[in-house]
Amino acid sequence: MSATPSPLLPLPEDYADKVNILDRMASEFFSFRDLIECGETWSRLASGNGRIDNLPEAPESWEALSHLARAVLDPVWRQFGPVSLTFGFCSAALKRAIQATPNPRISPADDQHASCELNRRNRPVCIHRGASCDFKVDGWEERMDEVASWVVHNLDFDALYYYGRDRALHLSWGPKMRRMVVLMRADLETGRRRPAGTASGESGQALFARAILPGDST
Repeated sequence: MSATPSPLLPLPEDYADKVNILDRMASEFFSFRDLIECGETWSRLASGNGRIDNLPEAPESWEALSHLARAVLDPVWRQFGPVSLTFGFCSAALKRAIQATPNPRISPADDQHASCELNRRNRPVCIHRGASCDFKVDGWEERMDEVASWVVHNLDFDALYYYGRDRALHLSWGPKMRRMVVLMRADLETGRRRPAGTASGESGQALFARAILPGDST
């Protein structure tokens, strides 16, 4: 298993100057901008007149994003090649924009896209804290099952949500590093994907191995 990365280098004391932090490298391969300015809804808003503030407020969120990139994403890049993020950090403003779409497909209380941000009651938006992202690997877009299998057997991570061999992989870093594997399957009637199996550690490895069967991308 990979070691937990060393603490993030000190960030500017004035976190109000977040824009200047965006282009700092969060890891060997990813800047903070890569982890924050990604995803369909953010891109749509950024290309129009409705751009929103998607910058983390909590210093711990910046640190968690760096841990995510260095402990999880960088090793995937080294093993398979360039990683393309489809969804990263999600601020309260971006969450509201996504929830206004017809099929939001987010779960802020537990998906870790909100990282370590606090709500209006000064409580964590996500109970697991940490940070997460969804991604595909260039050249492996139809073989994400192989990427997921390698992650499950070789990396420390908090949660991995597997949606199918041709779909983006959801992966997180967190303080508990649960190594939890969640298999998502489409409901035959509604088409919506729901958990079909959950396990952690070696049990998660076994669950994933049993699940990788022909037709698992449906």
